[in-house]
Amino acid sequence: EYVLDTPDGQLEFHRLELEEQSGFLVISANISANAFQVKKTKIKMILKPVSDTDAIMAGLNDSDGGTVHLENEHGKQRIYYSGYWFSKK
Repeated sequence: EYVLDTPDGQLEFHRLELEEQSGFLVISANISANAFQVKKTKIKMILKPVSDTDAIMAGLNDSDGGTVHLENEHGKQRIYYSGYWFSKK
């Protein structure tokens, strides 16, 4: 489970998890977005690993998804996606 390090007031992540499910790398989150009247909506996306630290959100082709980057910084595991940083809880 990861928590958002860089809140922007536009998109709120209540819970973000990265895990393997049935042989697939999956990222799931509960999100809220006031601009779209979305409240604690569960999303789940399959990721396509492209390296030990990067994966692409699955789409019709590789250009449809965004890159999810995982790194270890000062002993702390972090995820970066679309301008947002998350730290492992």
